[in-house]
This record gives sequence, C-alpha cells and structure tokens, in this order.
Amino acid sequence: MPFSRLGCAGVVAIAATLTLVLVCPHPSWNPWTLRAIKAESEGLMTTHPIRAPEAWTSVPRADWPPVIASFEPESVTVHNWGVEVTTIPFFDGGWGYGVPRNDEVRRRLAKQCYSDAGQGVLWHVPC
Repeated sequence: MPFSRLGCAGVVAIAATLTLVLVCPHPSWNPWTLRAIKAESEGLMTTHPIRAPEAWTSVPRADWPPVIASFEPESVTVHNWGVEVTTIPFFDGGWGYGVPRNDEVRRRLAKQCYSDAGQGVLWHVPC
C-alpha cells in the first residue's frame, strides 16, 4: 500500500514504530558474539573475584576483554551472582548483558528484568 493511501496518521504511526525499533537498545543475537560474552565474563569472574564482605567489584576499563569492550559499555561489574555489562545506564541498572554464575541464578534473574539473549547470556532492561 502506498504511503499516500495510509494518510498522515498511518505514516506517523509507521515512523514512530521504526524510530522505537532503531533507537531502543537491544542485545546482539549473534551466537558467536553471545558465546564470546559468556566466555569473557567467566574469565572476569576468575580474574576479578569478589572479596567478602563486598557483593561486587568494578572491572577497570583496561581489563575489559575485546568483545565486551567492543560494546563500549558504561561499566563492567563482577557480582556475587555473575557479571553485568551495562551498555546504557538508567535508574535501575539500565540496559545491558548479564552472565550468571550458574543455571539457578539464571532462572532467578529471568523472573526479574532479564530475558534470555541466548548462549547462557541474559539481556537486562529497565523495569
């Protein structure tokens, strides 16, 4: 159907939808990239262990592995539950990747603000 038959409201609705799809952050769906995020996160959990009583440790930018760094994240944090890669900050953590330490944690996080991106990696959105 040509745009002339949609009318002004239809064209505006299509433009708004396309804008939302292009502007809203979304995870990579590339299986290779997701496997690399998982592997690099597992490495960070080894090289940046949590020291009690802290529940997390911030990973310095110089220590970010290449695939994680390629997303130009705001921060990379190793938590007692796993690794968080915040790509866009927001009040409740924002958008980004989460790599849980185990399946039990993955199932618990999936009930919160996380969805399954694939290959053992979760995607966080504000909720």
